[in-house]
Formats: sequence, C-alpha cells, structure tokens
Amino acid sequence: MQPNERDVEYSIDIELVNLGWILDHKDPLRSVWRQDPKSAEEREKLGLLRPDYILYDVLQSNRAVVVIEAKRPNEKLSKALEQAKKYADKISAPIAIATDGYRMKTWHLKHKAPLFINDVEVDELFPVELASHYKTDNTYSSFVRVSRVERGQLIQKFAKANSILKDEGLSAGIERFSVFANLMFLKMQLESTASIAGHSWADLEGKQGKSLADAIKSIFKELRSTHSQLFSEVSIKDPKRLERIIEILSSFNLSSISDDVKGIAFEHFIHSYTGGLKNDLGQYFTPRHIIKMIVSLINPTSGEKIYDPFCGTGGMLIECFRRLKQRTTTDQELLDLRRNSVFGCDNSGVAKIAMMNMIMFGDGHSNIIKEDSYSRHAQTKGKYDVVITNIPFSQSTDIFHSYPVVPSSDKNGDSVGVQHCLEALKPSKKSRAAIIVPIGFLYKSELSKEREYIANNFTVEKIVELSPKCFNPYTETQTAVLLIRYGKNKEANKRCPYHAITNDGYSQNAYRIPLFGDNDIDGMLDGSQGRSINLFEDSSFDFKRIPIVCRKSERPLIDFAYVRKGDSIAPNTSPRYVIGGAKPIAMVSDLAKSHIDYFLNDSTFSLNDKAIAEKNLHLFPEKTIVIPTTGKASLLNHRALTAKKFYLIQHLTGIYSRGAMHPYCILYFFLNYKIDNIVYDLGYPSVRKEMLEKIPFPNYSEKEQVGIIAKISDLVGLQKEIKEKQKVITEEQGCPDANP
Repeated sequence: MQPNERDVEYSIDIELVNLGWILDHKDPLRSVWRQDPKSAEEREKLGLLRPDYILYDVLQSNRAVVVIEAKRPNEKLSKALEQAKKYADKISAPIAIATDGYRMKTWHLKHKAPLFINDVEVDELFPVELASHYKTDNTYSSFVRVSRVERGQLIQKFAKANSILKDEGLSAGIERFSVFANLMFLKMQLESTASIAGHSWADLEGKQGKSLADAIKSIFKELRSTHSQLFSEVSIKDPKRLERIIEILSSFNLSSISDDVKGIAFEHFIHSYTGGLKNDLGQYFTPRHIIKMIVSLINPTSGEKIYDPFCGTGGMLIECFRRLKQRTTTDQELLDLRRNSVFGCDNSGVAKIAMMNMIMFGDGHSNIIKEDSYSRHAQTKGKYDVVITNIPFSQSTDIFHSYPVVPSSDKNGDSVGVQHCLEALKPSKKSRAAIIVPIGFLYKSELSKEREYIANNFTVEKIVELSPKCFNPYTETQTAVLLIRYGKNKEANKRCPYHAITNDGYSQNAYRIPLFGDNDIDGMLDGSQGRSINLFEDSSFDFKRIPIVCRKSERPLIDFAYVRKGDSIAPNTSPRYVIGGAKPIAMVSDLAKSHIDYFLNDSTFSLNDKAIAEKNLHLFPEKTIVIPTTGKASLLNHRALTAKKFYLIQHLTGIYSRGAMHPYCILYFFLNYKIDNIVYDLGYPSVRKEMLEKIPFPNYSEKEQVGIIAKISDLVGLQKEIKEKQKVITEEQGCPDANP
C-alpha cells in the first residue's frame, strides 16, 4: 500500500530525532519547525506558503539551513524538490530536500548542485553536525588520515590483495575472499571502536611479524566471544604478506565508502576464480540504487519477516534493515528488528560476509545461514511476509521434485529459484516477493510452464525490465524484477504493468557516470503506470512482449521483402572451405569496416565449391540489404547493400525485395531503424526472423520511392567511386591483394 503524506511525515520525524534534531516545541534548543517558520521576518517572506519542515543551524539558531518537503501521494519527487527550492530561496536557506520518507533528492542553492558525501549523491537525511558543513559546501568527505579512494582505485587495491593471497597459496575465489573479508571487518570495527582486546588499528600498523599475527589472533578471539564462530584464525602464515595486507587496508577508510565495499571485493575475487565468467557461481553484485528501487517497490514494514534465499553479501537485507531501523522508536522495537525481521541464506562461504555486513549495520546476523536454499523447501514454505532476492542465474540443481513445476531444462536453477521464493510466502494477500531474474525468464519457451503457474496462482503486480548496463561493471546480463503478490487474480494479470528502465540515473556505458534530473526509476516510483500486458494473451504465457502495430500507411516488412538468415559456416576457422575459393561470403567484420556500405563488392573470405555443396548454402541476390542480427554487433546498426551475389554467415540476415518495393527503399528504411526496438535480450542480443518480418514498413508512394531511389543511387555511385580510387591507390603502393 502506498504511504500517505502523514505516513511520510511520521517517518521523517523519527529519522530527524534519531539524527539529533530537536522537534519538541517546548525544548529551548528546538531546531526543527513545522509549517510555521521561526521568525516573523521569515513568515512575512513566505506569505501564505507553508514548508513542511524548516531546520535551523544549531550554532546560529536563527538561521534556516534546510527546507524539507514531504512528497505527496502521486506527486513527482522532482516536483516536491522544486517546491522546497522555492521555499528555501525565499528564506535564504542554502539546502532544499524532497523525500517520500525513503527516497530523497537534495539541492544546494548556492552551488546549484545536489549534496554529495564521499563523491556519492546524498540520499538519506543527515545529522545536525553535517548540516553545519553543508550550509557552505555541497560536498563532504568523511575520510580521515587516509587518501580518498575512487571505485577504480578500490578495485585495484583489492586486486593487489588478491595477488598477495594467491602467493600465500590460498585458493582463488571464496577462500581468498573470506580471509580478506575477515581483515576488512576488523578494520571497520576498529574505525568505529577505540580498541579491541587492547589493540587499535594504529597499533596494528606499527607491528610486524609474529607480534602482528598475535595481536590479530587475540582480536579475533574476542570477536568470536561476541559473534560466535564467525571469525576463523588468520591463515596468512608469511608475516610480510600479512603486513602488506594491513598496509593496503590502511590506505582507505572502509566505513566512509558508501558502496557495499565487501560486495565490490567479492566480485573481484570471484572474477579471479571464474576467469571472468561471472555465471560460474551465479553471484552478481546488485548496485545499491537498484536495491533501493526494489525496497521502495516491496515496501517492507515493521513486524514482517523478510527473507533473501540467495543473499550473497547481504545487500538487500541490509537495505531492508536500514529502512526499518529508521522507523524504530524504542529499544524493544530495535531488539525485535534484530531478532525477528531479516533472514538470509547462501550456499557459499560468502554467507559469512553477509553476517559481517549485518553486524556492521546493526546486527541481525544470527538469522543468516550457509545452506543450499533449494534444499530448504520444507523449512521455508509459507514462513515469510516478504521475499526479496537476486536469484543465481543459469544454475543446475538436482533438488526440484518437491516444487510445484518440474523444470523442462537441465539448467533448472532459474525455475527452482523463482519457485522457492514463491513457496516461501505466507498464505496471505499481504505476502509479496520481489525477484530479480534474467530477462530470458520472461519469454524463453522452456520456462513457459513456470510462467503459466505464476499467472494462474499469483498476482503479478509489476514487471520492471532493467537496462543491461544497470549491473555494469560486473555483468551486462539483462535482468528484470518481478513483483508478485500471494493469491490469484487473473483479471489483474490481464493488465499487468510493465516498465522498461532505459535511464536508471547513470550513463549507459561502462563508466556509469551519475546523471542528474528525473530518470525512469523516479518516474515509476512516482506513479507512472508503464504499459499494460496481458499475461494470458498466448499459450506460452510470455511476460515480455514487443508490441508491433502497423498504422494505416504501413504494412509488415514481409509483404515487401524476403527475410532470410545467413548460413551456419565459419570460413575463418575452416580453411578447407576457403582454399581456392572465389565466391564471396560476408562476415560481420566486412560490414563493420564502413558501418554503412552502399556498395558491398568484396569480402575478407571467399568460399570454394566444396563449401557450397557440403553446407547447401543460400546465395543472396544482388542488392540484398545485409544487417547483423546476432551478438552486440546487431545493436550497432551496421548496414550494407550488396553490389553482387553474396553468401552470408549465420550472424547476418539478408533482406531482399519481392518486386513491389525497390531495394533502395528498403535500405533507406533500415538506415534509420534501430534494431534494438525488436530485441528481447539487450545483454545478449539476437534478432528473431519473425520479428523482422513483422516490422511496420512504410507503404511508400511512387513519388516517395522516386525521391528515395535518387538519393540512394547518388550514395551508391559515390561509394563505388571511392572504392575504385582506393583500389588504384593500393595497387600503386604495390599491394594488389589488399582489400579496398
């Protein structure tokens, strides 16, 4: 249920009090004023305007520092921020904030930019002391006595640590990471505590050899007394290597780095274990802004039992814990939150890291266990109010017979993972799950039975398709979030909201630079309905559909052209098919040379008669439009028009006229058509032939065709002329065999 404005204000009140702000109107040190400002002068400036909150400087008690607007239901967060900026400007407050009690946007009126902490945009209310800093500066660094560390530098340091532990003889992956994580946790504890077992971090920095090893051993012994057997003995025997690890950890402040540090480290160590093949363990680090989006959607509340069956380093549970902790007002509520609210499981040693994370963010670690969730069907069935997880992708398990749907594929982990989540829900209409799945779960034929089961027995409240860049730099696997409520509602499933997130607030490349302003996540959380899909529309129960509708002036491409995939042959790895060859076969690389080639007349490889006979290859006619339709190249919109008959490899598709539409008109259309409009998986793209055939193609008039043909003819002539001149130059330089 969406919180109303009073719910939002109640959350803000609690959080402000917990952060040291004083709301009590009887307290002489009161620092928060509601609706009515503190001074008559401010009331005069505001007139009839009434800010929700005005926060005053504790050092200069009459100076307004922050204006906060609580987002109203169905109002954009950005609109609330504009309102806060307007109020702040009138009373000369430097900071404006808009919040819905969980999400938050900030603005510094002097610097005309959001607030930042350690180079990350502030997304939580801050204590009184920090407000005193922000009144003059929109950036703050909590690094003390250590260098500022960017994300890339952090990963470099983890890589160095990984190399040291490799030299120690520790196995790649979990074993190395567990040792490093123990020491990371120790560092974080000592950043917030003067000493443990009589040792501070500065003390460890000054020790060497056996003295250092003994000190760490005594610290871990004391930690085990309070945290059970969570901490094992340090298995680094070489004292110099232990000293180097301590030196690496001393170079940055772990507590003040807002990223899930252990999550970043885990991804790096696992990357070394898998040789870069991230799908080996199916463990992906879920970025915090995606976690926050999902927590906003699932909206956990006090008293609910929350379960992550594939918790990894615990990011989702930590965010749920943080959200609930913000609303606690008594010690008993906090104790209940720690003991009875968050539950997690993971099949690898990384479960221990989740426990460490939970301790750092307020305890609750005792409910994290290391076990195979697939095998815990009976123990978890019907136990939880909320299930929130990122399932491991493309796994296999022998444990599936007790689940409602028997998987059709050997790679059955996606099926069993989703079923486990749904089976864990309490039999109540309030019970709900938010599950990150690979995009293929929405449409692959081998998962149609699972989708049918979901559509017939649960309510799919929302499907959120994420951009493949959302998980960069860890993976470009495209994912989706399924928001599912317990209990069947077939009518609701006939109009399920579907959201495609293309702008998630970060640049859509490997750099992932933050972008300011509204994005698709904000739009969805602010109430945008997305488009509606009917989960019962076809027998395969596809949860992702690409709508293709022809307008009056359009007809399907298949009415005008033949569409045919190239043939399965690899001339670059089959020398027996190219020796003595004279028949050109186009490769993706041939198209990439020019990006747009209006006169494709040559190829890197030529086939011999043996290849054509054995493989029964299709010969495409002159003036075939060639496009890549498999792999990342299919999204680069390379295009070519053949100047003679060609063979094509399987990664290319040829489109040639049926006669009613000139080939130049077909090429003209594809020069501006973005193929990703009809791609189901943008992470691992492949264009289906039947989707190409359905593309709405303009039914150009004769006059339009004449104009298009003239334009393309000019370009064909120019490209032909350029290639002929290039050939002459190449031959003059004595390289007669080089391709133009």
